[in-house]
Amino acid sequence: MPCSDWCCKGDQRITRVSNNQEIQEGSDMKLHLTLAILFLSAVIGGFAIAIQDDETATVTKREDIKELMELMNSKDMGLQVMQTMFDSVKALGTAIPENFFEDFISEVNFDELTELIIPIYDKHFSHDDIKELSAFYQTPIGKKLIEKQPDIIKESMVAGMTWGQKIGAKLVKKLREEE
Repeated sequence: MPCSDWCCKGDQRITRVSNNQEIQEGSDMKLHLTLAILFLSAVIGGFAIAIQDDETATVTKREDIKELMELMNSKDMGLQVMQTMFDSVKALGTAIPENFFEDFISEVNFDELTELIIPIYDKHFSHDDIKELSAFYQTPIGKKLIEKQPDIIKESMVAGMTWGQKIGAKLVKKLREEE
């Protein structure tokens, strides 16, 4: 039957899972910080994976895609999603410096990101599709979606995190019982 107790060694907090196994939380915190940085980077640059040649979109279609992105409030929504993820990572107890988010955002060039995303929209939507999407986001229901989407995303992320923590707790319990 595994035992679990806490103790400290220097500035590291140690969890003793069994008589022979120790988990060093100091190194876990570094891992969480690294994962947080990678995750935030993936959110910002994730769309860039499927980039195709930028010149395939006509000038008019490119302008219409930029307009669509502005109508969708992409920049502000992206900032809100990043802030929510940052707050979630901090809530996990990850030791992240207070100015990390501000420093991270100061490095973000949204115009550059927009240029990376345009070919993706070009790849997946025809010019007519882009025009129809723009028309939709100018309707009352389209504007409502834009207004509500940050809250929906934030609440969905919290729900997903809670769900994931429950699954993780079950797995940890199962692993401890198997020891």
